[in-house]
Amino acid sequence: MKPPLIRVEALHVHFNGLRVLNGLDMEVREGEIFVIIGPSGVGKSVLLKNLIGLLRPASGRIFLGDAEVTAMAERDLNVLRENVGMVFQGSALLNSLSALDNVALPLRERHKMPEDQIVRRCKEKLALVGLDGAESKLPAELSGGMKKRVAIARVLAIEPKLILYDEPTVGLDPILAEGVDGLILELKRNIGVTSLIVTHDLDSAFLLADRVAMLHEGRFHFVGTPDECRRSDNPVVRRFTQRGKK
Repeated sequence: MKPPLIRVEALHVHFNGLRVLNGLDMEVREGEIFVIIGPSGVGKSVLLKNLIGLLRPASGRIFLGDAEVTAMAERDLNVLRENVGMVFQGSALLNSLSALDNVALPLRERHKMPEDQIVRRCKEKLALVGLDGAESKLPAELSGGMKKRVAIARVLAIEPKLILYDEPTVGLDPILAEGVDGLILELKRNIGVTSLIVTHDLDSAFLLADRVAMLHEGRFHFVGTPDECRRSDNPVVRRFTQRGKK
């Protein structure tokens, strides 16, 4: 079994006296797709932001590989983030930039690379996500699914060891969502990147996950395979996974 790439120990996160994460423990293995499910507002996105130091916990420890995120100064966190990609809910593209220039943005800001190498790498990453030939298109000319693919290509451009996805299929119709799910699976097969996904989309979760974790009241009530999650007799898990079914 591969060692954990992410390790979280007794994480507590509070906002204005409200406990969001309450002693949460977690391990994500190198090369796996780990999916966190749960309804909106339970702290899934908060957890992602804590993992890369955008938010600081009240207590607890977070490790990415051998590095303790919770003990790092901001300067060291900036270096660590160069090896971690994050795909935001709304794709976070700049409307005035072409698809290629959006993908190139982190390379131009953070990496000392010749411009011809940047352009070549960005074209490769856009082709990898199925957008070969779309380099010059502006975000307004792209569908929701294509915008999500550009956002993923931008993450791939920094060649990260870990990708964090915050609700990657939110706002997409079922066909576009299937396309994004298929891309995430292809990236695992083709480049073996470790992925941590937070979502309330059960179809995506069960399709993508090597392991699923159910977040409720600040901690995980279940961690296991999608099949184990479907069969779980935990009332919290069953209430979420069976919602809408008669």
